[in-house]
Amino acid sequence: MLALVIFGSNGFTAWRLTRPEPDFLPEFHMLASAPGQRLLAELAGTYETGSASGDRCLDLRRDGTVRLSTFGDERAIDEESELTAVPVQTGGRPALLTSERELIEIVDPLHLTYDGDTYRRKLR
Repeated sequence: MLALVIFGSNGFTAWRLTRPEPDFLPEFHMLASAPGQRLLAELAGTYETGSASGDRCLDLRRDGTVRLSTFGDERAIDEESELTAVPVQTGGRPALLTSERELIEIVDPLHLTYDGDTYRRKLR
């Protein structure tokens, strides 16, 4: 009986450690190549949450490369990371799925949301 309890306990622990992490993304499907490329071309540009220290910048390129930056003092770049995004459709709306398995949602032609923050397109 003791061996069964030990085996069961170890089996449960192994199962908990090896199972995949839950996916909290809404249901989505990839866009076809032509509409996806059009979407990336339309969205390509620079988006910012603001220009103060601690605000963020999202630079989206036509090839799906996304550069994320965090501003320091006087708009100097404190942190920078790069990821990729692919066009998807979720909830009847287009969006971008990043390589970190997070969605960049399209609010309107000038605003995107990513990781809980709203980014506004920077017009030159």
